[in-house]
Amino acid sequence: MSGFSELERDILATLEEAGEDDLAALLNTVRECHGSKDEIEAFRGALTRLIEGNILDIAKFRDEVSRRWIKLPKLESVALVTRLGSLLHWSPSDGLWNFPAGSPRLQVVLTDAGLTAAREILSKYGWPQGRAPWAGTR
Repeated sequence: MSGFSELERDILATLEEAGEDDLAALLNTVRECHGSKDEIEAFRGALTRLIEGNILDIAKFRDEVSRRWIKLPKLESVALVTRLGSLLHWSPSDGLWNFPAGSPRLQVVLTDAGLTAAREILSKYGWPQGRAPWAGTR
């Protein structure tokens, strides 16, 4: 747990309650965004490290019966996250990053190890400064 960056800790703390979130919504929640490509690059780096560390999975589809997210293979997840700059678009009118209409949305899902890490982070650091789970985004 001690090796997580502040952004990685914020991602994990945010995901702890639901265990999953839409990738664009998660970015808009963990950072105050202004449309800079640096926001995407920092988020991409954090997600890549968490995926490679078996802390997060990426999913696109739910199982028809269980309705649980079906995780993508790690290499495919990393490849998608690497392309984050071309997958997300900044909406100046909304002040949010989002997926273009009609494009598949990506879901970020905690693994069992991720849930354990998220709970340890919340226990040690509390909720990210200025945010609580009931307070909404930013």
